[in-house]
Amino acid sequence: LLAKEDPEKLVIGVERTKEKADKFLRRKANHKLENLVAVHADVVPWLWHLDHKIHFDKIWILYPNPELGNKNQRW
Repeated sequence: LLAKEDPEKLVIGVERTKEKADKFLRRKANHKLENLVAVHADVVPWLWHLDHKIHFDKIWILYPNPELGNKNQRW
């Protein structure tokens, strides 16, 4: 949706799990958005290895809360 709404911006989506990354790649192929990059990786090490001169205008973290029952472990 972000890539579709702003075709002038490069949108990078990073997904850690293989199943969701595969689904993401299939959906990307169906929508044919040239400004969308799909990455199958863990985002923290992936960001760490980027060139430090690269900057992002915006970052969204879409992540389910893994510890719903433990409020001390919630994001």
